[in-house]
Amino acid sequence: IIMKKDVCIPTLFLALCLCMVMAVPTFAADEVTNEPLENTTVEVNGYSFEIQEKVDEDFTIVRTYVNPDAQLMMVNDDLDKAKALLIALGMDEESLALWTDETILTVANSEKVTISDSYYEINDNKNTVTQIPADIAIREAEILANEQMDSFIRDSINVQENGIEPLKGTLYETSFIRVYHLVSYMGNAKYLFSTDFLWLTMPAFRDFDSLGSCAQLTTATPNTNIGSWSYDMTTVIDGQTENKRVNSTKFVDSGLENNGGWAGAAGVFRLPSSTYSNDGNSIKCDNFRAHYEYQGKMNSAGMSNQNFNSKGTYSHTTVRIGFTPSFSIEGGNIGVDVTPAPKYYTAWVEENYPG
Repeated sequence: IIMKKDVCIPTLFLALCLCMVMAVPTFAADEVTNEPLENTTVEVNGYSFEIQEKVDEDFTIVRTYVNPDAQLMMVNDDLDKAKALLIALGMDEESLALWTDETILTVANSEKVTISDSYYEINDNKNTVTQIPADIAIREAEILANEQMDSFIRDSINVQENGIEPLKGTLYETSFIRVYHLVSYMGNAKYLFSTDFLWLTMPAFRDFDSLGSCAQLTTATPNTNIGSWSYDMTTVIDGQTENKRVNSTKFVDSGLENNGGWAGAAGVFRLPSSTYSNDGNSIKCDNFRAHYEYQGKMNSAGMSNQNFNSKGTYSHTTVRIGFTPSFSIEGGNIGVDVTPAPKYYTAWVEENYPG
């Protein structure tokens, strides 16, 4: 069901996210404009960029940057400036840490960059998925994440003292996510497609999930697909917490695919699970984020004014899988190839070639 509505470790990150949303000098994140704004100057770390932005009726934030240096054939090798551009386009620094420097510079030297940024509230009990404004998602997720952490610490102490593991309860019926999709036109009919994903609060059920992108009228370029993921691990020892960041580039399946007029790439991974321990070393996993990218080329490069859709997709399985799954493209959705089908959470970009 798709609906719309007007409406400690986790604290630090989510607070930073909220600051980022509030700091961009445009309009409020929940103000629906549905019409492109005139270019607005966005300043990040001493650099200025002309960014066009709108918020559609589903509260998806769409931003576009046209690179003035590309028209002058100027190459930007300033990595700090390149990172500042992506932050101006809404990327947060923790997600940007999953990108390679090469990809960051590729985007900065592209002719045009368009991003689509979507936030969702998921209620497993009601079986609903509701797209909501960014600021509301971040604020509500921060409140819920704090409640979950407090509960986990209390339950960890109880498990250590009494050996009884608690049920998930209502605190894990609702989760919040972010899907961030980027399309970068590199010139000569070549594109970079990337998708970033974040569980602002983790789901109750965790097994194999995937992240990827796919686009119409294109062919995926071999050996260009890469990705990485990370999460925060909190160890509770006798009621005290120790935190660390876990990073990985390992996927159980990763590759390119063409199917039904769509081409794309995705990586499959296993979500980390929180665990209780009788010895007092309980582990909580939060803030799982992932990045996956590939490059592609227009099938009819000689033609102009071709409109096509590009989609970033996170697929989430809801039943235990007794094998290591692969991924596939079905009807424009790229995700884990299992039955029953996973849930798909997406962000769209409507692109016009040649940009």
